[in-house]
Amino acid sequence: MNPRALKRALKRSFAITAVVLLIGAATIAGIVAFGTRSVSNPAESQSLGAVLRQVDYSGLPELAQFKARDGTSIAYRAYPVAGSEKIALLIHGSAAHSHSMHGLARALQTAGAASVYALDMRGHGGSGKHGDIAYIGQLEDDVADVIRHLRAKHANAKLVLVGFSSGGGFAIRFAGSRFGRLADGYVFLAPFIHHDSPTNRPGLKAWTTPHVPRIIGLTILNRFGITQFNHLTAISFGIAPSNPAKLTPHYSYRLATNFRPNEDYKADLRGLKRPARLLIGTSDRYFDIAHYPAQVISHAPTIDLRAVKGVGHMGLVAAPAGIQAAVEAVQSLP
Repeated sequence: MNPRALKRALKRSFAITAVVLLIGAATIAGIVAFGTRSVSNPAESQSLGAVLRQVDYSGLPELAQFKARDGTSIAYRAYPVAGSEKIALLIHGSAAHSHSMHGLARALQTAGAASVYALDMRGHGGSGKHGDIAYIGQLEDDVADVIRHLRAKHANAKLVLVGFSSGGGFAIRFAGSRFGRLADGYVFLAPFIHHDSPTNRPGLKAWTTPHVPRIIGLTILNRFGITQFNHLTAISFGIAPSNPAKLTPHYSYRLATNFRPNEDYKADLRGLKRPARLLIGTSDRYFDIAHYPAQVISHAPTIDLRAVKGVGHMGLVAAPAGIQAAVEAVQSLP
């Protein structure tokens, strides 16, 4: 090929590449900007709230505050037990806050099982801006800070991290991280594992509406180190407009990505170095216990999986049988 022909060919190649890149960039920009959909069932929170209304909220502790490393106040409720040699740190589920964990917290306190601290995770309740965090990984930093603070207050006490639903998924993430050994044991209550996991039942779609096109676009951008748009909404929840429980109706991409296991959740599970219990109700309409052995226990065989007969999803933190099973799980850990 003569030099002129080669030059023309290179120009055409560069032009085609530029057009392809522009089309790709425009496509990603479009799905990031407009890739959302309406919430499928905005009243799903009413059915969840009906279960929580079984709980006696008399004696609910006032919120206390802890300063995280960036100076943000992290809210929590304390349920002290004098002379207790165990701490239970409770992490709520998606959109919720510490109020939803009161039934379990009070039961642990009454049984003398542990001094209990129920967190408002950053982005929820009284902790930070609703629905958002500053960066992916900030929730691990917060919980690590809280654990170190609690250990300073309770010398020589064992600490059990208890996570429910999305909080249970986050607890799996934390357990497999560099911070995993900060806790002495873990209790995973009906944990969310992965959006494509067979553990998910169809009922989960009534509560969670992921904005898939936007999530795909933002994931691509993040792989190229572009994180400026991670504040955009990635997930919405089935919350009634009146929202009397003051739930968090939307998560940004960075909060949605952080408040769950890592994409490679199997690596999180293989990284578990502490004793753990996993409880799930046989009547859970969001998650199917039949699939947890293959999806979870096969990667972390030291986890003790227990079925709670006749208990639904919220029942693990609100119904007497579920709460009793969770209390026993905490008591069973060293």
